[in-house]
Amino acid sequence: MRKRLSAILFALVIIFTSTHVFVFLHADELKPFESSNAFKNNYWYHANWAENITSNLYAEGPNFVRVEYVYDGVPRVLVENYDEKFNIVSSKKIDMELPIWGGFYNGKDFNFLIFGDENYWESNDKEVVRVVKYDKNWNRIGHASLKGANTTVPFQSGSLRCAEHKGMLYIRTSHRMYAKNGVRHQANLTMAVRETDMTITDSVHSAIGNSGYASHSFNQFILVDKDENLLALDHGDAYPRSISLTKYPDKAGGDNLIPSSWDKKCQNVDIVKFEGQIGDNYTGAQIGGFTETEYGYLVSYKYGYNNTEPNNKSYVEDSINKNIYLTYIPKDDINNINTKLVYTVGANPILVPLDLESGYMLWNDDKGLLFTKYDSKGNIGDVFEVKGVPLSDCKPIKYKGGILWYFTEDSEPTFVYLNDEGTRDIKQNPIEGDFEDINNSPFKDVNKGHWFYKGIKYCYDKGYVYGVGNDKFSPSGRATREAFATILYRLSGDTISAEEKNTPSPFTDLSYDANNECWSCEAIKWANSRGIVYGTSKSTFSPKKNITNEQIVTLLYRYSKSKGYNLNDRVESLTPYKDYQDVSDYALDPLKWAIANDIIKTEGSWFIPKEDASRAELAYMLYKFSEFIENTSF
Repeated sequence: MRKRLSAILFALVIIFTSTHVFVFLHADELKPFESSNAFKNNYWYHANWAENITSNLYAEGPNFVRVEYVYDGVPRVLVENYDEKFNIVSSKKIDMELPIWGGFYNGKDFNFLIFGDENYWESNDKEVVRVVKYDKNWNRIGHASLKGANTTVPFQSGSLRCAEHKGMLYIRTSHRMYAKNGVRHQANLTMAVRETDMTITDSVHSAIGNSGYASHSFNQFILVDKDENLLALDHGDAYPRSISLTKYPDKAGGDNLIPSSWDKKCQNVDIVKFEGQIGDNYTGAQIGGFTETEYGYLVSYKYGYNNTEPNNKSYVEDSINKNIYLTYIPKDDINNINTKLVYTVGANPILVPLDLESGYMLWNDDKGLLFTKYDSKGNIGDVFEVKGVPLSDCKPIKYKGGILWYFTEDSEPTFVYLNDEGTRDIKQNPIEGDFEDINNSPFKDVNKGHWFYKGIKYCYDKGYVYGVGNDKFSPSGRATREAFATILYRLSGDTISAEEKNTPSPFTDLSYDANNECWSCEAIKWANSRGIVYGTSKSTFSPKKNITNEQIVTLLYRYSKSKGYNLNDRVESLTPYKDYQDVSDYALDPLKWAIANDIIKTEGSWFIPKEDASRAELAYMLYKFSEFIENTSF
């Protein structure tokens, strides 16, 4: 049963009834860092794999600490402290010790940051992972280094999570390995670190039997249960092609990951086997949660295999249109799994335990937040919804009988609190308004909860973009060369002279309708004559060809140059991004400029420069470009 919590949300502050969500505002004495993490709990790149978690929140007494990987000209680690009323009281940034972000772990006595570096020369002396140890006041204590480790790129196409027990830190992540038969395959990577002297006591980074190895592994989880068992979870597309649970035979707390004797075997269980070919990156699944209960373990995921050109599906679309499942694995018989369909159609579902007896399962759909409660045997209650509240890659923490997280949308953090028992002890003001009508979108398929909402709404209101019919925008549809030239023409406010209009076009492949009219010809002439766009040959423009991310940025850069805008603000290097070598030479300066001015929406530490841009991505870049125009000088 799905229950609505919408227009009555504000009234609940007074009557203190039912399950509900509150969104808090903070004091403005110290300005929090602006970022964008909403919906980043979902997979990306055609929804095939997870990415490293960038946003974290933990409690320090009555206060809160935000730890986030951010970019402010150079990549850094942000540490912000908030008091119990969500006022920011201090902020600092920690320099990256290696160029690739891995993750953060809030340990019992220490904090840990994990960084990495590339090793394309396949040197066994090259440091590829560094685990840095800090005290709770963020004073650096020491570090551990993993060298070589069959690794060319750490944290590749996966995530990173940690568990801790008896002074041992366990890290489960991914990596791209050394070349084998000319191919560098991706797999999981597991490390054990002794915290007292920061020594790596064991690591599994190759195809070793009886070790919990998975290749490819597109998401990784690890935990130590109350009985000191070490367990891990992987999203595999080949060996295995499943959501795979591994239970190690030795108790956690020791130095070794490989079983202490060959007669001890890891237990491996396929939670769900995926359709499709072995090694096909597309599985149709996303894993959102793995946790322990008193009697078993729970895995939350979404799944729905589509064998019709799956790799051409946009992650914008694929992140929503799947069924939501919860699997219960009893501790006394882990092969006896019990899976239930929780909801039809939703994004990646997460699990947040309150204790070993109960917790929350949460996910987004195209309208907002959905959530339910689970018990120690995986039974669930009613499903509730609240409009317009996104999850993020910040995993919620326990707070005053409920849970707390934050999200950002090119903004300062908004803290969200959810509980079962009212809010008598909460003093901040919730967001007011009717959540049923909060969308205010001109299109049925564009909701305020989407990251692209502001961009599409702005461009539509300005007359730069239109829908595709039936009150839809088609955010995941592709953008074409002629469409973007036309948008730039509308944005400029320019007109071309009658003489220029009547001059024959050098391009013979422009689009004419049955009435011999060409809706884009004038815009293409204008853009070509000003050096903004060129043909694909002397006589062809390829108007229907899709435009890529790096091409859009390049055209915005040329447009700015034609208008005389200040283009001096650029980042120094693109090397913090994993695919910088894929950027075309002509797009290097435009990308440096776009990143410095927050115009391009990067996917964590990726550009995806040659990916065909979606209509949503195009609108987002235009929206951010408009902010650049407002703030730029000539």
